Amino acid sequence: MERWNGAGYDVINKELVVNEDEAVIVKEIFLLASKGHGYKKIAPMK
Repeated sequence: MERWNGAGYDVINKELVVNEDEAVIVKEIFLLASKGHGYKKIAPMK
């Protein structure tokens, strides 16, 4: 069982490496949050 290392990262050779596919989503979440959107508005977005 793999450990969860946070959204946007994979463990490769015992190092955290950015998962580019997930990073797109993480960046979008932070962009929306910086515009004042709360988690209740961000979470249901697809």
